[in-house]
Amino acid sequence: MTDKNLIWNKTSAFVGIIAIVITIGVSWYFNQEKSTILNIEKVSEILLTKPLDVEGLTVSYMFYDSIEVKNLWRTTFVIRNVGNKTIYGKGFPEQSIRQHYIPLFIENGERILSAVITNENNGAFMLKPLQLIISQWRPREFVEITILTDGDNPPNLMISDREIKDSKITYSVYSTETINEKQKLIEYFPKGVANTLRWIIILAMIFLSLGYFIMIKDNFKREPKRQKISFWILHVFLWVIIFCSILLWMF
Repeated sequence: MTDKNLIWNKTSAFVGIIAIVITIGVSWYFNQEKSTILNIEKVSEILLTKPLDVEGLTVSYMFYDSIEVKNLWRTTFVIRNVGNKTIYGKGFPEQSIRQHYIPLFIENGERILSAVITNENNGAFMLKPLQLIISQWRPREFVEITILTDGDNPPNLMISDREIKDSKITYSVYSTETINEKQKLIEYFPKGVANTLRWIIILAMIFLSLGYFIMIKDNFKREPKRQKISFWILHVFLWVIIFCSILLWMF
């Protein structure tokens, strides 16, 4: 076997390995078991009955003109589907939820005065206070709920993971520190896709780097036309992978 045929075979083998890695990665992602995850984020909490430092000014709140409210809290939560699986509710033969609604639970709220949806993009609505009705809740869709309570402490909104099939409920608190943070390109992808891309690019860079250095070594021995073409094809592939890595992780 001539040197140029040997080099061509090596190049073809490396390209074939890369193609196999990409195929395995894509197949793994689309065939993996998807997860159902809801994140409940506390966006704000405001004590509306906090006394103002103004001489002679007094403020009082009455509920239905008969019940005095001493510590009125207005707390806003955003419930977001951060998993990669759609939650099916009312109207679908195979529901993901145990009942016809998702029960919401309040912790620390001594008296619940109001619970309303103030924003949403999944068509959810409240049948009764703390009963969330959904039909189809896709990944990344959200519901914003504002709650008014009377009590010494601000409330926490909770959902039992027993109410949604194979689900996980996570909790977080909104922070302004992340407002000005610029997301990297890879962070816009779903977590599963991002991890798959990372491994594909890492493995592709390893294989291409090995092939690249082998080609450089052999290229200095002889330089027939076919060997030059193989060398530059591999050279271009390597720099494309490097460029993609810079785009995904730096910008």
